Amino acid sequence: GHSTRIHAVRYPREAVIPRIVVFDHPTRLYEWCQDNEIDDAINGGFTLNHRSEDLPTVLLGNYRINGRHLAAIPFPTPRSGVHINEQRDLSIIHRDYTHTLADGDFFQAGPMLVREGEVLVSDIYDFEGVALPPLQMDDDWTKDRYPRSAIGVNEHSIVTVSCNGYSPPEEVDGDRGMTLAELALFMAGLGVKDALNLDGGSKSTHIAGGKVLNNPRGGLGDNYQYFDEGLPLLSAIVFEKQSD
Repeated sequence: GHSTRIHAVRYPREAVIPRIVVFDHPTRLYEWCQDNEIDDAINGGFTLNHRSEDLPTVLLGNYRINGRHLAAIPFPTPRSGVHINEQRDLSIIHRDYTHTLADGDFFQAGPMLVREGEVLVSDIYDFEGVALPPLQMDDDWTKDRYPRSAIGVNEHSIVTVSCNGYSPPEEVDGDRGMTLAELALFMAGLGVKDALNLDGGSKSTHIAGGKVLNNPRGGLGDNYQYFDEGLPLLSAIVFEKQSD
């Protein structure tokens, strides 16, 4: 009986040049895009969450830029990820094959939502063990409905998706977010071949046409505060326009 707003953008592969960016320090994606004349982007992978502001924010998983490994804390279980090769072709790589990659840009996120058109995630099945690292996450975001971000691909296009969420209970018509299973079904319905869950919650930041599409918002711990330009991030996927 609840609802949420979903934002989806489809990019023809021949129209954009995708790349992964990793920031030296937590950076608001919207501000970075404005400074670098980028109109389209979405948040990237996960970071180690700290309740203390005195501790640094750290990348989680395997990150590579131009084939070079970046400092990060590994996940306790293998994760699927986003790979952009030297020809700037973007693929979603199942966790069983990420170790074979050597070139280009890559980061792990997960879980993989859709593979070869088949939905992989259900509300009771956590095949990538994403709920296992309680010391790396502030809460179990694999259950219930949350703001979320995802990316999907097929032969012809790349699709970025986000949904709003974190509306307080008293907002009867507020955005309740999506479960991972609902997100997977939605991605499959868009006709993608493969899809991957990205970082979400209050860090979900989805930019298209130079505007933030979603409504980044904190949960109960943030008093349901809106973050108009999103929270600072360490990584993102950006889409530059192909020159004519």
